[in-house]
Amino acid sequence: PPLCKDGDIADYNNYFLDTGGVSTYLDWANRDNSRQDLTGMFFSVDPPFTHDTAGRIAIRNSYRAYNYWQYDPSSGRYLRWQETVDLVGDIQPDYAAHIDNLNGQQIATDNLVVLLVRYIHNPQSTGEMYVVDLYNSGQAFIFRDGRAYDARWRRTGFDSLLSLTDAGGSPIPLKPGTVFYQVIGISSTWAVNGGEWSFEFIMP
Repeated sequence: PPLCKDGDIADYNNYFLDTGGVSTYLDWANRDNSRQDLTGMFFSVDPPFTHDTAGRIAIRNSYRAYNYWQYDPSSGRYLRWQETVDLVGDIQPDYAAHIDNLNGQQIATDNLVVLLVRYIHNPQSTGEMYVVDLYNSGQAFIFRDGRAYDARWRRTGFDSLLSLTDAGGSPIPLKPGTVFYQVIGISSTWAVNGGEWSFEFIMP
């Protein structure tokens, strides 16, 4: 089916989506599958001025989920590297290029956006089930062209698109191309050492 779980994988986070199957299903169900309104996104080839550099952005979600993005000046994109081992005991972090199974290429993006949002525990769940609150506004970081920007994200409703601005409310332009969002909780911490950024997800 278009959305399913793989029973051979023990982890509960294993939903798979067949985009072609979803399109077929939406046509069958007579649901709107037209191009979405992208109003609110702002793009420019020219990056805004900033003194902050970002050659590497590391994000640790847990002992078994961590990654980093490395800026590649030759392509002007960030390349993704993914964990290969769980950080248990004295095990040190280890990474491999994160490969897209569809094309055999390393996953890359023109823009990396880190969003800090509220994680709200679902009291009706028996485990680690959280609602990710992508409404209202919060802090964000934009990385493009080897540069870093302190930003604010804003989303006013279910049908509205997320927008990114500076502290004064002026749009911060993304680089034309792909945008990869990484969402972490507002309790998370971050540090900067030269052009290296590190984020650690901390559950509230």
